[in-house]
Amino acid sequence: MLESWYNIRYFSFLFKLTRKHLSDVKQQVGGVVGRLSEGDKAYLQHPDRPLRLLEIGSEVVEIMKYKTPVEFSVKEGLKECVFILQEFPYAQKHVLVIVDRYDPKWAYGLKMGLKFDLINEFNCNFSLIGIGDQYDKSLLQEACQYHPRCVYVHFDTPSDELGQYIWNTYEKMGEAWRKTN
Repeated sequence: MLESWYNIRYFSFLFKLTRKHLSDVKQQVGGVVGRLSEGDKAYLQHPDRPLRLLEIGSEVVEIMKYKTPVEFSVKEGLKECVFILQEFPYAQKHVLVIVDRYDPKWAYGLKMGLKFDLINEFNCNFSLIGIGDQYDKSLLQEACQYHPRCVYVHFDTPSDELGQYIWNTYEKMGEAWRKTN
């Protein structure tokens, strides 16, 4: 039974997006989440949503209905993205933070969210994804220094490249499992 948990892949998403890119990002993320395998799950953080993983079809609906919330804490949002995945210690877990703006005030929240995973040994992987030119790339890159399994990625627009990146991440999670079995 334990072996089957290793092949299950869970995604958690945190959006900090303006309306300019939100629709395209939702389309790319929803398209990938809709293709995940049976048993895999996804969670889209929103301060007004209950903290629970949904079946893939339900989560695609939630992604497409997503509206930019009033301002919320990056630290609490990221901790929530990590916390929801801790229930499955042996599953493959990846948190994707997608932003098209970056306020330097978020640096502390990102750092604490990443450290939350390390301190609690939840073993999540992270992608900090920046879109467009309205954020300071160096600040987002710097945040990855606080976690050994964090990568920074930039896209000029939320085109098919974003969807392909998420899909490739998903595939790599499966390859990592196959190599250990």
